[in-house]
Amino acid sequence: MDQREIKTKRAIKNAFLILRAQKPIEKITIRELAALAEISKATFYLHYQDIYDLSEQIGKEVLTNILNSISRPENVLEKPDVFTREITTGFFSQINLIQLLFSRHGKVKTASYRIMKHHFIYFFFACKIVNCL
Repeated sequence: MDQREIKTKRAIKNAFLILRAQKPIEKITIRELAALAEISKATFYLHYQDIYDLSEQIGKEVLTNILNSISRPENVLEKPDVFTREITTGFFSQINLIQLLFSRHGKVKTASYRIMKHHFIYFFFACKIVNCL
């Protein structure tokens, strides 16, 4: 990816996050996002299929960042306390984006967020039960 593409994608993502903080995803138009990012609608469509594709790509980046915070994934069995600390730190380092992506005007209500939160809490308590924390 060249510098122009990197800058364009960054501008699109930043514009999306600004708009997402103000309104639900279904109210964001490509026209207003493109205007805020200072690109054309055609440029947006060169990179993303629609607003939901953009949101999904940002969500994947968040998940990748969380997973990349785990220095040694094999610690899940060998050193579960280290693994749990790292994944918790990774999760909370991304919490603002997570809340923004899965919220509706600041109130997190989407099924995806509830599922993610449920699994995280389940994992946390499972580790507590087997004394890995």
